[in-house]
Amino acid sequence: MPTPTRDYLCGYDCPEGWRAIVEPVLDKLEAMPDVTIAQVKQKFGGLRIYVGLARRDWKSHPAMKLIAEAVELCARTCESCGGAGRSEQTTWGGLRTLCANCHAKLARERA
Repeated sequence: MPTPTRDYLCGYDCPEGWRAIVEPVLDKLEAMPDVTIAQVKQKFGGLRIYVGLARRDWKSHPAMKLIAEAVELCARTCESCGGAGRSEQTTWGGLRTLCANCHAKLARERA
């Protein structure tokens, strides 16, 4: 699957396995006139979506609920294949959210 082209100020780097979760959320966020998406990425085994909001009451903004739900779902979804996964430290020191098969495959590739 080709990487979707999304041009955000600080970048778009969404792992393949999370795209089915993240893409619909980004579509909804882009439709909100008072939301600016700055960056989407994986960091420390979790999804990060950084946004700018035109409102001061950002904690109650609907965008924050959408982002929190996506983060929660990605925390238990393999970032490589989209199956059930868990966040753990890899043998080479990084934090990734992977299923057992993808973790083993990645470990073999890095050996």
